[in-house]
Amino acid sequence: MNHKYKRNGCWSKHGEIWADKLEAEPSSEFGAYELIRTAYFDGEEDSKEPVTKEESYFREKLKDVETPLYYGCPKYTKVSAIMGLYRIKVKSGMSENYFDQLLSLVHDILPGENVLPTSTNEIKKFLKMFGFGYDIIHACPNDCILYKKEYELRDTCLGCSASRWKRDKHTGEEKKGIPAKVLWYFSIKDRFKRMFRSKKMVEDLQWHFSNASVDGTMRHPIDSLAWAQVNDKWPQFAAESRNLRLGLSTDKMNPFSIQNTKYSTWPVLLVNYNMAPTMCMKAKNIMLTLLIHGPKAPSNNIDVYLAPLINDLKDLSSDGIQVYDSFFKENFTLRAMLLWSINDYPTLGTLAGCKDFKNDFGRPLERNNKRKRSDLCEDDEYGEDTHQWRWKKRSILFELPYWKDLPVRHNIDVMHVEKNVSDVIVSTLMQSAKSKDGLNARKNLEDMGIRSNLHIQLRGKRTYLLHAAFWLSKDEKKRFCKRLARFRGPDGYCANISNCVSVDPPVIGGLKSHDHHVLLQNLLPVALRGLLPKRPRVAISRLGHYFNRLCQRVIDPEKLISLEYELVETMCQLERYMKTLKAYVKNFATLEACMAEGYLAGECMAFCLKFLQNSLSVPEVVNRNEGVDSNSLVLEGRPLHKATQVTLTSKERDIAHRYVLMNMAVMDPYVK
Repeated sequence: MNHKYKRNGCWSKHGEIWADKLEAEPSSEFGAYELIRTAYFDGEEDSKEPVTKEESYFREKLKDVETPLYYGCPKYTKVSAIMGLYRIKVKSGMSENYFDQLLSLVHDILPGENVLPTSTNEIKKFLKMFGFGYDIIHACPNDCILYKKEYELRDTCLGCSASRWKRDKHTGEEKKGIPAKVLWYFSIKDRFKRMFRSKKMVEDLQWHFSNASVDGTMRHPIDSLAWAQVNDKWPQFAAESRNLRLGLSTDKMNPFSIQNTKYSTWPVLLVNYNMAPTMCMKAKNIMLTLLIHGPKAPSNNIDVYLAPLINDLKDLSSDGIQVYDSFFKENFTLRAMLLWSINDYPTLGTLAGCKDFKNDFGRPLERNNKRKRSDLCEDDEYGEDTHQWRWKKRSILFELPYWKDLPVRHNIDVMHVEKNVSDVIVSTLMQSAKSKDGLNARKNLEDMGIRSNLHIQLRGKRTYLLHAAFWLSKDEKKRFCKRLARFRGPDGYCANISNCVSVDPPVIGGLKSHDHHVLLQNLLPVALRGLLPKRPRVAISRLGHYFNRLCQRVIDPEKLISLEYELVETMCQLERYMKTLKAYVKNFATLEACMAEGYLAGECMAFCLKFLQNSLSVPEVVNRNEGVDSNSLVLEGRPLHKATQVTLTSKERDIAHRYVLMNMAVMDPYVK
């Protein structure tokens, strides 16, 4: 027998189940009881206390747990049936109209004395007991103020005098009661309380406390210099393992995809870094906190919309909130700290308040006398970070009492930078519209007095640009595109790049961020062999290697002396989550409302199903390769196509053997 199966002690080829999957599971009635109890009690139950209103209501709702779906039903209670059906709605994206029809049909099919609700509204009323909801805050259409606190009763904006209410597009009549712009706020305090009601989640939230790196490498933000400095600066905060450390991210999102490029919705997301690196960026652990209404971007006025979130973060950092820990069965004071933000360059300028950030690196330009960047590099007049002309506002993030003392406040998203670099390289090689080797670039070389062999040549009335070392002929472009079109990667490795490549005529376009990630780090160095001279090919390979070092799961600071000593943050998972928000849109007349309702339904189901795993009638959606037997020691897969027999030469076998050896951790001391 194969030694791997001897070692694991389980044969899985005939449908046997691994031993770790045979654990006893609680009954569905017990899970439903725990679910209802957590909805009404923030702390432990105490039988000595007099019966309160909440406890009385709890006992009333407890009847729903014990009530069978119909008389004599052996499996489903009212609660488990509601959760199972509502889960189908959430997973399939079914509209409320169709779900109402399904409920009515199932209600009629069941015996006459069944207790199944017949409408979505009845189910929503039932789910409200768990505290799921959002605050709808009216906003000025010009992003001046939020109509809350002292402005709550006003009908016009104090700054721009714009009406609070929407106007009819045709008649211009004011629609009293219908706001012109809305902000959706999902309370983070309620979300944090729910997190500690799950015993498994409480364990996950303390992962960071005992899993710091011991070999000096960085696998998680806990191993970064910023995390260590926060621990030293605020030791009382660091002493409580359950205190939360967060990251903030926001970016514009077009719910219409390519249907309407002008519309811009801005979700604000929070990431929890207490959990393991394999969990903190999963969609179920990414928290939607704000949803800013379109169609215009808030731009410099984004601080107006961040105010509710910042107020809660200030409370969480100073006083904290009382939370019941279901794992330790005790109440404690929970505090949270925002460590940094993760954004691309334009959004970083919006949040931080840097002037002209996306165009001129924060240096102002004279409108009547525009200068080249080569001139700006020599002018240090505005070089100081504290110069007033480099800033257009004081960010609302500085209202957090600890923000000014954080060593790293903003992280540049490596995903967007890598995409831009890869896009420029491909465009320049293919000589497309985005190429950086154009007439203006050659004029800059002349102005700077370098690369005389690439200067513009005038022959009569025509202007000629001499070929650079990275120039590709039409035949070479076809060979390059053909190599990319024939690439086939493992399942899930990347999208089908061949769909974005045309061989005749040679054109590359439509690549997504992850496609550029694979292209720059893995494919370009191979695809350009024999097409470019050695020096430009090495330059492109070094760029790919640079980003490859940044994107490793384990980073050795000693090997990254030329880079910052901070763990790289990427928005790749966050932008994928924004795609999930787009999928919630069913009515394009109320985009943000659909997203808010869809997100809330998903949150509610994720919370409830932790208690009702045995009551589900629909299995979890699994990936295509989930059915392949594998565990941490036996990794298997399935072939992409029919097998073909290949005989390796001695040289090819040596190359493969050397590649495996050079990528093994045990060989690192010998490689050095």
